[in-house]
Amino acid sequence: MILGKNVIAQLLGKDRLGNYFALVKIKGKVDPRIELLKNGLAWTSEKNPAQELELYRLEAQQKKKGLWKQENPVPPWTFRRQQSMLKPKSS
Repeated sequence: MILGKNVIAQLLGKDRLGNYFALVKIKGKVDPRIELLKNGLAWTSEKNPAQELELYRLEAQQKKKGLWKQENPVPPWTFRRQQSMLKPKSS
């Protein structure tokens, strides 16, 4: 979606791991978050999702687009927790 395109990135801060996060716009107008959500290709945040983004996710879910075609799609945070529980604990 953004490969080879001009984008504008507005740095918003850092997450708890120190990774930067930003608001990205394609050609200064198109928000890829919205496009991904509309097509059922993304999740909103687990905790305190932005209401304006949540509406796009709900619409895609109702229309059974993208990942919402699955009967019980697993959110990425649940998948990561499940994977970390499978790993042996290091001493």
